[in-house]
Amino acid sequence: MPFKLIFLPIILFFMKFRHLILFSIASLLLINNAFSDSEHNQETSVQDYYSLLKMSYEDRDFVALFNYCDIIIDEFANTPFVDDARYFKALGYYQASDLSLANEGFTSYLKLSDTPNHFEEALNYKFKIAERYRKGALRRMFRMKKSPKIAPAKEDAIEIYDEIISSLPYHDLSARSLYGKGLIQILFEDYRDAIETFQVLVKRFPKHECSIDAYIEIAKTYQIQCKQKNLNPEMIALSELNLKRFNDQFPGEDRVKDVEKLVLEIKELFAKNLFRTGKFFERRKKKDAAIIYYKKIIVSFPKTETAQLCQQRLLKLQS
Repeated sequence: MPFKLIFLPIILFFMKFRHLILFSIASLLLINNAFSDSEHNQETSVQDYYSLLKMSYEDRDFVALFNYCDIIIDEFANTPFVDDARYFKALGYYQASDLSLANEGFTSYLKLSDTPNHFEEALNYKFKIAERYRKGALRRMFRMKKSPKIAPAKEDAIEIYDEIISSLPYHDLSARSLYGKGLIQILFEDYRDAIETFQVLVKRFPKHECSIDAYIEIAKTYQIQCKQKNLNPEMIALSELNLKRFNDQFPGEDRVKDVEKLVLEIKELFAKNLFRTGKFFERRKKKDAAIIYYKKIIVSFPKTETAQLCQQRLLKLQS
């Protein structure tokens, strides 16, 4: 059949009913525009979107939640609902275990809102994110939305802790943030910084539960340094001072025994070092020099196991 004959009936139909067809198209466009105008009416539709946002959050429909949050943030930026949209968007990312985007979202909420209604709640969620990072949770590479979660995030945790400490300096969250920060600094082998962080904690929160743990961590840090580096006699004095402050601040606390044990272990390290020198002189048949070292250990570190060994060596050398 010729090509023109195929389309001839269609052309004739359009020419006959063209006015009706064009009128119908125009009517549909007007209806669509009217519907769109109704959807974007700020006095009514923003409330509808906010209701849908809340329903999506309760149903854990995060795709819909993020969509409604973005609509409010982009199209209703001058309404009171925009702050809550930012907050719920960040909350949705947290509930979906996307910690990187959640942290960025809470930061955006706190910075862009003049009077955030969820100020403490947002910081509390940021603290939870920091804790999960400290315990090994990974963040997105390059902090990009589509990138995989494979990057260590302990440095990010310190940044979050510092933000909380600055925002709520005397709040419970600040005490817990100082403690978490100190633990990461120990992990990074920033021992001096860790001790300073724990000391800020015990000074600012003298009766807080975290301060008890901080005293114990300070003692552990002194012990770690004695094991890893050259023995510095100052470590004995510093560890004993830490023990005294712990006793003074928390009299009767059971865990003071843990710090006493750590101080004794530090002294044991020094005693063993001196004992090795004494044994060296003993092997070289320099009995008098060996006796001097053994007696020094007994006087300086009487409660150590090494002091008991020295007593045995002295009995043999002086018999």
